[in-house]
Amino acid sequence: MGRTEREVSDRGLDLAERNFRAILEGAHEAFVAIDQRGLIIDWNHEAELTFGWSRAEAIGRMVAETIVPERYRDAHERGLARFLETGEGPILDTRVEIEALHRDGFEFPIEMTISAGYEDGSYVFSAFLHDISDRRRAALYVDAQQAVSRVLAEVEGEGAVIAGLLRALGERMGWEYGAYWQPDESEGRLACEHVWTVGSPSLDLVSVGAAPGERT
Repeated sequence: MGRTEREVSDRGLDLAERNFRAILEGAHEAFVAIDQRGLIIDWNHEAELTFGWSRAEAIGRMVAETIVPERYRDAHERGLARFLETGEGPILDTRVEIEALHRDGFEFPIEMTISAGYEDGSYVFSAFLHDISDRRRAALYVDAQQAVSRVLAEVEGEGAVIAGLLRALGERMGWEYGAYWQPDESEGRLACEHVWTVGSPSLDLVSVGAAPGERT
């Protein structure tokens, strides 16, 4: 290849790289790439917005310590090691829903697709991810509304209805505790009429002022 041809080829590669970068930065999904050690090597603007780390802060960090909740880190490390040994990964090139970790310490649901590539003698893993909190929340509300409708249609008696509503909402909304209070006009205070709990020892009836007979 002559000098002119090489210059044209190099300019073409530079243009392709700039176009690729522009596409990534304009994408409405977070893009994260890691090397085979698990170090972050690419991080677009949407990833900054999604996870709270700037590109400069994220590059060079271990992905497991940056966006993977602690309870998933062992599985992440084992999966990476298994792929490097066998070339197989059950979640590659498929859409997966899982919890991710934000810089501020809270977890949120994401949907992600991971692909693997091989270049310069090592593997690179690329992932597109997006926050599905709104979708999960909408599905949860629909499920809760349906559960409430079933309770209202199938249960009779005010006490049984309230107990059923507390249980239905508590189970679907992830509560540890739910209570129904009513004004007690004779004593000028609120009275706890019904309690629902998943059984946490820290949520006893005495702490909320309910009598043992009022537990539902």
